[in-house]
Amino acid sequence: MSIYQYMKEVLMNPIGGYYMKREAFGVKGDFITSPEISQMFGELIGVWFVNQWINLGKPKNVRIVEFGPGRGTLLDDMIRALQNFHECYNSISGVHLIEASPRLREIQREKLKPYMINNTTTDTVNAKKQVIRPGLNFYWHDAFEDRKPSLFILETLLKDYGGLYIPGDRIEIAPDAWRIANQIAKSVNLNGGSCLIIDYGKNFAQGNTLRAIKQHRFVDLMSSPGEADLSADVNFKLLHNACKDLVDVFGPITQAHFLHSMGISLRLKMLLEQTPPSRHQDLILSYKRLTDSIGMGNVYQVLSITPKSTTPPAGGF
Repeated sequence: MSIYQYMKEVLMNPIGGYYMKREAFGVKGDFITSPEISQMFGELIGVWFVNQWINLGKPKNVRIVEFGPGRGTLLDDMIRALQNFHECYNSISGVHLIEASPRLREIQREKLKPYMINNTTTDTVNAKKQVIRPGLNFYWHDAFEDRKPSLFILETLLKDYGGLYIPGDRIEIAPDAWRIANQIAKSVNLNGGSCLIIDYGKNFAQGNTLRAIKQHRFVDLMSSPGEADLSADVNFKLLHNACKDLVDVFGPITQAHFLHSMGISLRLKMLLEQTPPSRHQDLILSYKRLTDSIGMGNVYQVLSITPKSTTPPAGGF
């Protein structure tokens, strides 16, 4: 069994797969993601979305698509921010969540219920009496196709690495990551739009980053299949190579640089002015955790793809 097959079985097996039966995120889960740390993260992604919408000529019919939406926290914060930009918000024809876990789909539906088309509680009117739409259409899709990496993809990956290593070197390759990035690039090339990828990793291939995480600690990979998350660093160079012939690729840059460029310091200042002192320490600590140069701020990388010859995206690329 390949590592690819082992990870897919451990994480997504319909009966005992890790993501099939549990809520993995947050303090009570096994790990925590940037959107769960602070509302500022999702809000700034929303601001980035508005910037890109303007850069692309304010299209009238746009979709938001998120791969691996977790508990729906990022979309929750992002959509709430987008409601302040009525023209952009009203252009959204649908929100698509790429999620294979039935349990997480339930959590996402509950989290995002206030924004759904049949829920009128989100009707708002600004000072100029401009009404924003009463809700959005949400769609869920299975993220994991039952499809093995093709020989073409494997040959392409090996060609990308040609000449960089010598016999005996060990590197990780991710055919599925290449395929998905290439499909996204094809869509952007054909239909327009933009993509933002944020994850931990490096801009080169590494040899052995696979690990298992349980209750915020690293555990043995084989000790409890289905009870711990399996994860590996993203190779951003691989993603770049999968996209470069079809679209413009920007980055990767560090999460800290991206968030600072998007105005996280200003957003923190605003929140400190708007909230009681009892919340200030948590706000400051969450800001530091997202942007710390020796933590998530440097470990997490940000890459963006846009149509050829368009304005560079916001975020300091």
